[in-house]
Amino acid sequence: MEGLLWALAWACGAERTGKSNDDFLNECHEAGKAQDETKFGPEVLARALAGKQAKARYPLSFDKVLRMWRKLVRDQFASFAEA
Repeated sequence: MEGLLWALAWACGAERTGKSNDDFLNECHEAGKAQDETKFGPEVLARALAGKQAKARYPLSFDKVLRMWRKLVRDQFASFAEA
């Protein structure tokens, strides 16, 4: 599930300008492998967005995915529904 959340975070938050669709899809695929946290981890992407004036393309979805990922890491469980 972690790889899926990484790919979703990347799709919702990563910069797309100046990249071809294929390049961006390759980045999402690499993020989905959840192997390189220093390059594709959701926290890295969140810090990059916070450090600039850049904004996530889908900010509400990006925030939701980050909350789900943090819960997964903390509790080994994540749910789309929040109480």
